[in-house]
Amino acid sequence: MLNFRYPRQISVRSASGVSRKEQGGTSESKKSRRTFLSKVSRSTGILLNIYTFFLIGALLFASMYFINFTTSSPFGSIEGSLPILVPANETRVEKFMLSNNNSTLEFYNDSNTCYINAPRLYRNDTDWNGINFYVDVETQDLNQTMNITTTTVYPDGHNETSSDEGVPNAGVFGASGFNASLGLYSVEIRNSAETDLNGTLTAKLFEQVFEKPYYYYGLTGLYMSVAGLIIAVIYLILKGLGFSRMCFERAR
Repeated sequence: MLNFRYPRQISVRSASGVSRKEQGGTSESKKSRRTFLSKVSRSTGILLNIYTFFLIGALLFASMYFINFTTSSPFGSIEGSLPILVPANETRVEKFMLSNNNSTLEFYNDSNTCYINAPRLYRNDTDWNGINFYVDVETQDLNQTMNITTTTVYPDGHNETSSDEGVPNAGVFGASGFNASLGLYSVEIRNSAETDLNGTLTAKLFEQVFEKPYYYYGLTGLYMSVAGLIIAVIYLILKGLGFSRMCFERAR
């Protein structure tokens, strides 16, 4: 009686399994695919980290821009003139008192001092005001030229001297940046010409209002960008510790 045990075993093995060579090829293919996916995942993670820090930096830059964005507009002005007569080779002194006794702009003078009442100064995070104060001298006859030297003593005690020659009008002094100081200004005018200086001394006061309309939006963005930066750094540190622990476990 014939025995077909061996052929049946061979046929079952051929039908239900694959050769070792085929199994090895399949295993290498899976390993290669896994390596590729791992590289793609790592590259994607790096790109996401870069993109995250880029967004945080952009938000931080925009926030600082909006915090410092400032608009300005003129709010009020006043000017007043005093007649002056300075004989040839003589000197005259005029005084200007700049104060803010009330909220209105006023200009008045007596025999010795010209009084200019400026608005009250205020300042907070989003809006503030400032004042500029100028004094000019001008001859009544524009064909007449001046040869004068002016020395201005400011409220803080320092003084400035300027000379103007051959011009019908000249600036005596002026504040810059809308930061004029309150107090007494003393102006000494020396006429070095051969003719009398007959003209006017004009004081001008300007108020400017400044505003930061997007200050609080920028401040909110600043807080958000700093919080996002802290979270991102903590995440990268924890991720780095986890990766180091995994490498250590594999080495063991």
